[in-house]
Amino acid sequence: MDKKAKVIVVAPRFPAINQPWIDTYLEQLLKNNFDVTIYSENYSNDIYGEKVDTLNLTDRVVRFPFERKNLITPAIVSLIRPWRIMKSVEISKAISSDTKSFIKNIFYALKFFSKIESFKDASIIHSHSEGLTYKFLILSKILDIPIIQTFHGLPPMGVKQLNEKKREILYKNVSRVLVNTSFSSEQVQQLGCDKKIITIIPQGLPLSEFPFSPMPKPSPEGGLNVITVGRFHRDKGQGYAIGALKRLMSSGVNIKWTFIGVGPDIDRLKRLAMRLGVSSRTSFISGLSSKKLVEKYSSNHVLVLPSISSKEGHVETQGVVIQEAQATGCLAVVSRTGGIPECVNEGDDAILFRQRSSRDIAESICRLMTEEFPWEEFQNKARLNVEENFSADVIGERMATIIMKLIEA
Repeated sequence: MDKKAKVIVVAPRFPAINQPWIDTYLEQLLKNNFDVTIYSENYSNDIYGEKVDTLNLTDRVVRFPFERKNLITPAIVSLIRPWRIMKSVEISKAISSDTKSFIKNIFYALKFFSKIESFKDASIIHSHSEGLTYKFLILSKILDIPIIQTFHGLPPMGVKQLNEKKREILYKNVSRVLVNTSFSSEQVQQLGCDKKIITIIPQGLPLSEFPFSPMPKPSPEGGLNVITVGRFHRDKGQGYAIGALKRLMSSGVNIKWTFIGVGPDIDRLKRLAMRLGVSSRTSFISGLSSKKLVEKYSSNHVLVLPSISSKEGHVETQGVVIQEAQATGCLAVVSRTGGIPECVNEGDDAILFRQRSSRDIAESICRLMTEEFPWEEFQNKARLNVEENFSADVIGERMATIIMKLIEA
């Protein structure tokens, strides 16, 4: 039997309840007969998706922090192995933007050398963070193996970014850059990435975990159940959804709105709902399991994704929750921003609204409730959209092909 190709998967935090897409990606790697080890700066003991335990993914996690205290011992040990120091200096010269980063990269290289036995069978590196990709460039050069960077868009406010010089070095040295939409392809090109090394491949959805169970259209007297799923953060625009709820209630719409996610903005949103007098019609849920989330989609009529583009450039590049909702039959009402419009068929399986507009959100929901709106047709076309364009099995096979071509090149 041929030996399995080993993929080093690099993630800032694993496992994490708000990143089910990486669990699906890892599942697909295993399905396609790859060996996988996950290197993460932070090992999370918080709630995470059931798939992590089902696939025993925690057994594959190696915590690999780069704090100063973790770099001293490898440097001292290397004093009796001067060849390591010489090689570390050589590699660091090739990927450093200034003296400070040159010195840091030497220490990073020595740390990689100190753990080289755990890396020696690796065939390829796949990183999901620009900052970590820059550091793992060192390992790719030590082992002489390809490295893939998946660009998930610019980070939200408060998350440190690579500077311009480091990004230039990063995108000159990676083997392939994966993005999920044409929008994110344009984004990463603006950061200095050559279009020739970019491949567009969306994040896939495991369809069997999101069965089609559409809610019937409620009667005018019946209640409308709306759900918003996403990090509790200003960039996700939940405040505009709460404003839309106020407008709808003032118009006499019988509606309940559930907000699901994790993040720092939950208390502000609760206060906003209280101030607008809609708290009795809202609920906020954190740390929901994957199975419970599917149940929520199936018991709600509409998903509203009110994401906005921030001044720092952070914006939704795909919006996986859209595919999750559409797969179950929950109608998608989503903002016209970032890569979202590429992922739906406006007027056929989703309604798009102007970002930062509670009025547009409310009017879009009211449109759904009109007598002439093709409710069931939208639901059926939405499921078809996910089946044809976002199936995890199909995308997993495409990903496997990309990885093997790079390994064999």
